[in-house]
Amino acid sequence: MPQYKRPRAEQIAVGIGVCAAVCGTAYCLHKYIFTPPSLLMAEETAKMDIEHQAIDVPDIPGAKRSAFCEELLDSYDGITTAYEAYLRGAEISGDKQCLGTNLNGSYSWITYNEVLQKAADLGSGILELGYQPCPETFVGIYASNKAEWVLTDVACLTYSMVSVPLYDSLGADACTYIINHAEISVVVCDGNKLPVLLEKADQCPKLKHIIKIGDVSEEDEQNAGKFGITIKSFKDMEELGHNNPKEKSPGKPEDVFTVCFTSGTT
Repeated sequence: MPQYKRPRAEQIAVGIGVCAAVCGTAYCLHKYIFTPPSLLMAEETAKMDIEHQAIDVPDIPGAKRSAFCEELLDSYDGITTAYEAYLRGAEISGDKQCLGTNLNGSYSWITYNEVLQKAADLGSGILELGYQPCPETFVGIYASNKAEWVLTDVACLTYSMVSVPLYDSLGADACTYIINHAEISVVVCDGNKLPVLLEKADQCPKLKHIIKIGDVSEEDEQNAGKFGITIKSFKDMEELGHNNPKEKSPGKPEDVFTVCFTSGTT
């Protein structure tokens, strides 16, 4: 015969309590569950003074925080630098997909651990050229969004160097201005950007090394050589660094991470 068990009073009380807690939580969150994100943002924005969206940070000249934040955070869960953030990502998702490259409609992926290794190889390769692992070493990046862009950025973080994007939309003159103003002597460059970079090379006396994303031809070497510039492929630089590894020396929280020029500064 089937067995039946009558619930005791305390079981009923617990059941009612759980039900009440769930209903209470749902009531508190119903606004966020059923309200479109765009409307939520509009409501939050309405609470803010539109003329003061950024708030000055006391005792830090020139620094501002978002009006949405009560305070300026200098760390999160023990992470104080961008490099440490990458390390945390590798710690959590080491062998999972991180950077993908579109190859004729399908993606080729490298993992978080591979990103850190490739970045260390590239950074070591740059140091092997004679550069120092310090915030006074500026590395230009003249490329569209791609895996090599991120790898260069992480390479700079790994060795305390500073990445400086050269914005394609600003044209050759703006790139020349940035290279000279930041005194950049090494640039990681897309293959299709190389002619534009070399077109103004005679106006960039500090430029000594170009790292081309793609194969380097004899013509590339000859064209760069006219200006006393050495050109190597991205892969060759990774191999150079892999064979000559340098001790990692990531930046400190107070060090410069990157320098971004805008249309207003160029």
